[in-house]
Amino acid sequence: MLLVVLTILSFVFLGKNEPVRERTIAVDDCSIMQDTCHVKMGDLFSLSFDVSPKGLPPTKEAIVTVKSSSAQVNKIEVVFLAVDLDYSPPKIRLNKVSDKKFNGRIFLSLCTLKKTKWIANLMVYTDTDIWKIIFPFVHSGDRYNAINPSLSINK
Repeated sequence: MLLVVLTILSFVFLGKNEPVRERTIAVDDCSIMQDTCHVKMGDLFSLSFDVSPKGLPPTKEAIVTVKSSSAQVNKIEVVFLAVDLDYSPPKIRLNKVSDKKFNGRIFLSLCTLKKTKWIANLMVYTDTDIWKIIFPFVHSGDRYNAINPSLSINK
């Protein structure tokens, strides 16, 4: 009986996990409308984020693919946000294809795709961290601040 109590107490006091840390990365040197974007996640691992077909042509479903250099990623979700539009965008959970690859399908409100500023928030979940990575859409030469997308830089 004493052994059981000591085992339970040691698990409770010594087996506590570290709290999950939340980290944010704002990508400002790559447009998911035009390129596959690559992000280094500190010293831990890196990701590539791709949306195809490029440019998200009207009336076409797009495929989102995320590849990780490490198998430590548990789950990935993406939310496509139209800046300055009042709506609640759906959160898309990507399917785990392999230890290092996730994908999913999206269909954006294309009537507003060229008329508003868009960002993609990628949420990457590991055992110790939740990474929020903000990717801009840049179209027709438009530029805007990925951290505060409502500030237009068109000058």
